[in-house]
This record gives sequence, C-alpha cells and structure tokens, in this order.
Amino acid sequence: MLKQFNLNGLYFDAPRITLDSFGNEIEGVTGDGWYPVETQDDVDGIWQSVDGNGEVWIENGELKWSGPPPSDNHRWDGNKKQWVELGNKEKNAREAEILAQKQTALLQTLNAKVAELRAKHLSNYSIREEQEARGLLPTMLLDEIFAAGGYSSMDELKASIIAKADTLAIIEGALTTKAVELRAQINDAKSDDDIVAIQREIEAWT
Repeated sequence: MLKQFNLNGLYFDAPRITLDSFGNEIEGVTGDGWYPVETQDDVDGIWQSVDGNGEVWIENGELKWSGPPPSDNHRWDGNKKQWVELGNKEKNAREAEILAQKQTALLQTLNAKVAELRAKHLSNYSIREEQEARGLLPTMLLDEIFAAGGYSSMDELKASIIAKADTLAIIEGALTTKAVELRAQINDAKSDDDIVAIQREIEAWT
C-alpha cells in the first residue's frame, strides 16, 4: 500500500500505521471515506482524473477513476462513467470559454506590465515640483532643491523641472496609448495564435 485517498476531500495521505500483537507494523486506512492506493501509477491516474475534471468513485468497494480526458473536446459523463466527445455546439462553447479565460489572464499580464513600466519611467515625477516650477504653487520644494546646489539660478532649476515634466508627459501618453491598443487587441483576439502574438508583444515592450 503506497498511500490512502480521501474520496470526500479528494486528497492523499500516508497509510495509517498500527501494530499487531507481535509489534509488527500494519498499513491501513484512517477510517470511513479513506481507500488504499497501491501504486504510483494509481496515484497519477487519480490526480489526472481530478485535475482533468473527471471523476473518482467507488465500485464494488474499490476505487475507480476516469483518468485524464482524451482531448480538450471531451467531457466526463458521470451517468455513463465515460468520456464523451463534445458536439459542435458544445465544442464551440468550450473553445470560447477557454479563449475568454486566456484573454482575462492576458489582460492581467498587461496591467502588471503597465504598472512595471510606469514605475520604471515615471517614478521620478513630482507633481508638486512641476506646479511650483510653473508658478502654480509657492516654491517650497524648489527652494530646498536650489539650496542643495547644482543650479546657477532658480529659473534654471524651474526650466529643468518643466523640461523633465514635459518629457515624462510624452512617455506617459505613449504608455497609455500602447496599453489601450493592446487591450483592444486582447479583446478582439480570435485564436490561440492571436493570444501568443499579443503576449510576445507585451513581453518585448520596454
């Protein structure tokens, strides 16, 4: 006996060890709902059944399992205890569901990429500094920066900050435009090839 399997919770555990009257170890199951599993092939078959949306059940007191689906176009029929190939309507619906899941995952990847690039390119931007440089607020931060040295005049400091802000605004606009374009591509994706192509474009975006 290699392991024991809990049919209610769908998980494995090591065998329960008890001792006989002579002190010898006896492998067994913990109690109700637990069943012995003898080999690694059996363990693999049960896991593939659970992961593949198949079934594990009891028949004549023994564990039985479906195994993995023959293809993505099969579903488990619990009444017939067999894998059944999907009809065209079900197949199309299943393919649409899988594509939608991949689109959702790719949108999450895109959002993470946008956040990464914003942190990379825009982390040095200070709206307070820009507002002071443009005369919209009193020069409190700029006074401290100027006092630290490096600029010949306050006008030079203000011009430097405004130039940086203008450059960052262009970068932010480009990031936003690219993100909008990629989101539209993801939403319009019709196949796995489309998804893969968009994912590569996101990965290459720097």
